[in-house]
Amino acid sequence: MSDRQLTVVATGSVRTADVDPLDRVEYWESYNTQVLIGLRCNTYASDGLSAEQSNFDVGDIKLADIRANAHFIERTRELVETRPKESVFASLLVEGSAFFYCAEGCIPVHAGQVIVYDTISPYLFAFGTPMRQILIDVPRDALQEHFGSSSLRRPIVGDPTVKGAVALADLLNVARDENLEPRLCTPKALLDAVGTVSGLSGDLSALRIQQARSFIESAVSGSELTADDVARAVGVSLRHLNRTFTDSGTSVSRLIRERRLERAISDLHTFPDTSIADIATKWGFSSHAQFSTLVRHRYGMTPSALRQQM
Repeated sequence: MSDRQLTVVATGSVRTADVDPLDRVEYWESYNTQVLIGLRCNTYASDGLSAEQSNFDVGDIKLADIRANAHFIERTRELVETRPKESVFASLLVEGSAFFYCAEGCIPVHAGQVIVYDTISPYLFAFGTPMRQILIDVPRDALQEHFGSSSLRRPIVGDPTVKGAVALADLLNVARDENLEPRLCTPKALLDAVGTVSGLSGDLSALRIQQARSFIESAVSGSELTADDVARAVGVSLRHLNRTFTDSGTSVSRLIRERRLERAISDLHTFPDTSIADIATKWGFSSHAQFSTLVRHRYGMTPSALRQQM
């Protein structure tokens, strides 16, 4: 693919505020089916779906800038079969928090992260808060031509500090800024960033890091998850995987512990009537004392004091 810059061309937009609240979900589904992908949508918001989308082309690559209240979209197996889509999506969550459900499990997605996934597999994307995402739709043919491969084994989440995810986030934010001036973007740069996050670029170290992080996110709720489990899922020895993580200043065990700590801290706020000891046990800490030590090390206070401040 050419590395020359192309103008980001606006191709359409939609707002659910333009239609009756009772018709908004069907209106949103119909628009997305025409311009992006066949999906089902719903929301539990009392005032219905409030969403808007702007669409752009960068050569053969499509961008969608989406803002909405809490809602979920689903690509069912029936839609995969009746409305096939030969693309890989890379979604930058700019604002909000979400969960991505797929055959491999439930993957949390936080603001600043990029998730790359294949549209040939069913999935559900649930946004629990008001959100904004910038989505890149890369045709499978473009990936195949550029990398010699176009399929993903599983969805991959790129942290905002990881090579590739940083580049992709920067490119998407530049391509869709807040002013109305014509913008320029390089399709090859977008492809290279998607390839690095997904592992299609052939960067095995980057791929293994992304696979390990994504597996931990989807499996960390199991208190028995070990570093060996992660290494087996990635398909390398634990020693080799830890060497891969060395440049990031962490290890597989430390990453598991950090993710468990983050989930446990969230539970302190979400479940105020659950004892700290029960939360510690739920998230795989060997004792209340171990959990308290880690909390004090990170936050400078006990779990009880932290809970009171939430």
